[in-house]
Amino acid sequence: MIKIKTLLYDDIDDFKINIKFESSKNCSSLEIWGANDMFKDFAKKLMDFPFGQSKTVKFEWGKDDDKWAYYLLVSVDVVDPAGKTVIKILTDNKAKDSNHYRCVFPIETEVAVINELGKQLVKWTPIENETWNFPN
Repeated sequence: MIKIKTLLYDDIDDFKINIKFESSKNCSSLEIWGANDMFKDFAKKLMDFPFGQSKTVKFEWGKDDDKWAYYLLVSVDVVDPAGKTVIKILTDNKAKDSNHYRCVFPIETEVAVINELGKQLVKWTPIENETWNFPN
């Protein structure tokens, strides 16, 4: 479902990762630069989902405009009272040539899986050349 591979880690707590999202029908990956705590707030909100302040939880890295080198949006929503949940993925590498891609797709799941994702993601630490997988 989600894989984060740390490609490069430098001495000032910046790193380059490849983040990959998979559903039964779709797949997308994106290389981005990040910081050690980039997922912490998002992960904490996932642990409390959907009982936090909002029924929608979002993680955004970059901006969806031409000034940014990439854009990543992960949006988590409850779609029915029985607890069916959707993770909506949007990746855009913002390439200016024929390598450009923009991918949007849902991953259907359940609230308990989202809560576990938060618990695992809050513990994630970038280690060069290692891959974090969820589910394990």
